[in-house]
Amino acid sequence: KYPEPSVFPIANCVATPLYYQSDRVTGESWYYFSVTGKNGTHKDTFTGAQLASGSEFKKRLLSVSPGALFEGTTGQLNMIIRGSLKRIKTVETIDFIGYSKAHEAYIFDKQAVKAGKLYDLNKQDYFDLPKLQIKSLASSPEIRMNTELGKFAEHEMLKNIWEAYGVKGIVVLAFWLGSFFAEQIRAKDQTYPFLELVGDPGTGKSTLLEYLWRASGREGYEGFDPSKSTNAGRFRNFAKIANMPVVMIEGDRTEGNRVSFDFNALKDAYNGRAIMTRGIKNNANDTYEPPFKGSIIISQNAVVNTDEAVMQRIVQVLLKREDCDYNTMMAAKRLQDTPMEKVSGFMFRALSHEQKIMQAYTEHNAKYKELLLSFDTIKTNRLAETHAQISALVHALAHVLPL
Repeated sequence: KYPEPSVFPIANCVATPLYYQSDRVTGESWYYFSVTGKNGTHKDTFTGAQLASGSEFKKRLLSVSPGALFEGTTGQLNMIIRGSLKRIKTVETIDFIGYSKAHEAYIFDKQAVKAGKLYDLNKQDYFDLPKLQIKSLASSPEIRMNTELGKFAEHEMLKNIWEAYGVKGIVVLAFWLGSFFAEQIRAKDQTYPFLELVGDPGTGKSTLLEYLWRASGREGYEGFDPSKSTNAGRFRNFAKIANMPVVMIEGDRTEGNRVSFDFNALKDAYNGRAIMTRGIKNNANDTYEPPFKGSIIISQNAVVNTDEAVMQRIVQVLLKREDCDYNTMMAAKRLQDTPMEKVSGFMFRALSHEQKIMQAYTEHNAKYKELLLSFDTIKTNRLAETHAQISALVHALAHVLPL
């Protein structure tokens, strides 16, 4: 006679492996699981070591899903997931938010844009692009573009910026637009300039920057103070974005034992080279030196005073208190009160018109560089290049706003 079968529970949930993902830089890899139990469905990663041991799997499962319990052996775990792992798909990853030059796509936390087309994050938490499955490992910044362009108040946006800041506002807006294509511009010209937004307190620097962030789908943010940040914190701010601005506020301030930020450290960012280095956590002496993939805005009350080589990389916009009056303050107040859904279409429209914007930039850049070099007051090639790029981007801005 055969013995009676003995049936008993070994888990109170269902854990399903969805795909395999890895970080090429650090060599780390994970399996992305969906765990369904009495407390709903939760998705998170498991390492290879956690799948190779029943006890380690049990510990990780409890962290991923509240109340999820596995009481089986390693052998039983192998039997449960063996078939699923045999046909598991691979999803590529990036460790930043924004434009991936290798994939020619903009990858945000919940949205992606490739060749002007929008893609939403699917139910398995990755983007299914043409011939590409990809996701970002970075959780910030959160970008929420309003893709319903019928709600984009482009006439109101242009009118309020012009009335509040005039020509200077258009220059800052053109620089911001170029930030969305910093990688593409550097691929053509090897450089992208820095912007210095400087002026007395109360001249509207913070209002303009917070508004432009809302126009880029980021709410309640202006920038970070490099003088108050650790080296690790600064590294992350520079490394976690691509084709977006890094805004540095009040880096000139000196308080107590805290010295102001040394802007000479930014010099290599002009060419998109690495400006900081960190060690990789492994058994070797490997370091991680990611190229800078965004743009830099310096916003402060005092004018930047640093080496001439850095100064030549900067386009300066000086806001003066004497230019402020009742009308400019009312226009700035309208900018301040504009909800994000009315202006975040600016970024989506720009990304959707990448080809036209880059074509306009390319056509006008050489013309302006030649013009600027003809001025007797301009003695260096870099100074002409820097300002020609922003002049060309003003023309490109006409593909996004009714300029």
